[in-house]
Amino acid sequence: VVDRIMGGAKSIALTLDDPTDVNSIAAYAELCKAVGYKGSQIEDNEEFYNIVVALLLDATEMLQLFFEKLGSETNVNIKATLKDTFLDRLRWVSAQFGENVRSSVAIEGKKASQTQIDDLLKNLGL
Repeated sequence: VVDRIMGGAKSIALTLDDPTDVNSIAAYAELCKAVGYKGSQIEDNEEFYNIVVALLLDATEMLQLFFEKLGSETNVNIKATLKDTFLDRLRWVSAQFGENVRSSVAIEGKKASQTQIDDLLKNLGL
């Protein structure tokens, strides 16, 4: 879901005169997406998996708060909304992942890069 929110926000931002708030939501969703992909690769560490899930549940609640602020008098200020505790937890979780843990989808066992994505689109005739 967060991937669709990220993509939708990035698309909508292209149509707005002032896309600042929507771009902030897109960037935040992209961060959540990266943590989610990394978390999906956790094996044999139920405790760490539960920590990542809890972090993502908190992140999802904050994402809902950002949506509620859209279109209101109050700007979406992600930096001001994110508490130091959340950021500390996010940094800690991020540091626990090894170098071999992807933050995006793998294609044929490789990390997804823009070149690989472009090649797939060419193979589809797009």
